[in-house]
Amino acid sequence: NDEQNQTSENVENEGTENGGTENEGETPAAITLDGKQWVATLSEEVAYCFDFGVNTAGKYIECYISLDKSAPAYYKFTDTTPGDYLIEPETETTGKLTAVNPMWGPAEYLYKDLTETSVMIQDPIYGSPEYLPFTVAEQLIVPQEESQE
Repeated sequence: NDEQNQTSENVENEGTENGGTENEGETPAAITLDGKQWVATLSEEVAYCFDFGVNTAGKYIECYISLDKSAPAYYKFTDTTPGDYLIEPETETTGKLTAVNPMWGPAEYLYKDLTETSVMIQDPIYGSPEYLPFTVAEQLIVPQEESQE
C-alpha cells in the first residue's frame, strides 16, 4: 500500500514541475529574440527589421523594408549583409543585444518587455536611448534579389 501512495504522489507532481508542458522532463523554452524576424513600423510605407537566424542560420540581418505593397521591395530586405549577433538575456523579458554589422562594426541595444510576439528594442536607427516597438513579422521577409523574376 505504501508503494501505491508513493506512485500516486509522483504522478500528481508530474506536469507541474515543468510548467505543464507535454514533454515530461523538459523545461519550457525561454522566450527569445532568436530565430525570428522582428519588425518596427516607422511610417505607413517604411519599417525596420531585425532577422535573427531566419534567412541565414546563426547570422543576423538588419535593414529597412518597404510596407508599400506596390514597391518591388515590399517585405523584402534590400541589404542582406549577414553579421554576427549575441543575445544576452538579463531576465525573462529584458537583456542586451549585440549586433556586429560587417560594415559598421558592433552595436549594442538593450531590449525589454519581451513576449513571444513583441519586444521593445533601443532605437537602432538613430541610436537614441528611446525604445521602438517591434513585433514578429506577419510574413517571411526575404532578400529582394532572390525574389526578382
